[in-house]
Amino acid sequence: MHLKQCFLSLLACLGLAACPAGDSHEHADDEHHQHEPTGGIIPLKGTTAQSDNYIVSVVSASFDPAEEGMNDWVLRLEDHDRNLISNATIVAVPFMSVHNHGTNPASFTATAAEEEGEYELNDVNFIMPGPWEVTFTVTVDNGTDGGTMSEDAMMELTVIN
Repeated sequence: MHLKQCFLSLLACLGLAACPAGDSHEHADDEHHQHEPTGGIIPLKGTTAQSDNYIVSVVSASFDPAEEGMNDWVLRLEDHDRNLISNATIVAVPFMSVHNHGTNPASFTATAAEEEGEYELNDVNFIMPGPWEVTFTVTVDNGTDGGTMSEDAMMELTVIN
């Protein structure tokens, strides 16, 4: 990694380095690859994403705030009346809009945890630090009469290195 940083520094001095996002966004030359939030880094625990009917919240995380690399989270799923929901599927899709890319793999499926309404999301791979959006697609089985219902809820976070 040190060699890569030296090489990029050399390219920057020669005026040859460019932001990986290309021309899709603007910022000053000294801000390349940083994309730090102006208001500081927000803790991940307690962060929520809301849809019309559901609230996804982070109960715990292997790193708080999220870090570059693999991250494990425990999520809680509730309706807006704060009733816990255990009969759901939650798929997370991280996306870094400032660079127009996601992760590999592109999505992560949470599995039911031991506690009612909680789900484990493992090995979420943030490939670089900076501002990320995570869209949670929540699909709830409403029983034989109601079928299933899917909704998206988006959360913004900052990944550090």
